[in-house]
Amino acid sequence: MSRQQGRRQRAVAERKFARAQAPARRSRTPLAERPQWDHPITSGRRWVAVLGATAVSVTAFSLVAVAIVEAGNDNRVTAAVSVVGAALLMPLLLLVVGFVSRASAPWRVAAVWSPAMVVVFAVTSLMAGEVATGFVLAVGIGVANAMRAEPGIHHRAWRIWAAVGVAVYVKVVYSLSPELAILAAPLLPAAAIAIIDSVAERRLEDRR
Repeated sequence: MSRQQGRRQRAVAERKFARAQAPARRSRTPLAERPQWDHPITSGRRWVAVLGATAVSVTAFSLVAVAIVEAGNDNRVTAAVSVVGAALLMPLLLLVVGFVSRASAPWRVAAVWSPAMVVVFAVTSLMAGEVATGFVLAVGIGVANAMRAEPGIHHRAWRIWAAVGVAVYVKVVYSLSPELAILAAPLLPAAAIAIIDSVAERRLEDRR
């Protein structure tokens, strides 16, 4: 009995020694602390993020259009599936913008703002009486929060106002030509945020 206890004690001691000698696991470095994440966002990277966001935006808006058509044809299942598909693309849109622009917390932004985008889209579309304006405002607000912002250069308030301005513009265009507004709706929001950021950078350079 004492020999078995001695063997067990030696085995336990050996395991403890092996664990102590084993290299400690390296924890994953947060995105914001990785060297490449320290570099300011370039104009090229910003517009690549815009192109990626626009591609997802076009797909999502197409699903919204399909949902409206199918609902009019009383195909409720297809309409519901299309709506769900469009909603599920919102986190992807924010992740594309966040990772390409090297934002500090793209996963957290996507988790927080994608539900907010759905709510903004639903409420604004109900108030506007059409989906183009609501979609532009929702995507614009999402991109405004997902795109990397350099402190003292890129102001989120300016981005939000840019999103509101583009939404108002689309509403005016919709009252004149619904077809044109529908075509422009998925193309404008991300580009508007990139433009307002470029203007902010240009103003800073002029001050210097």
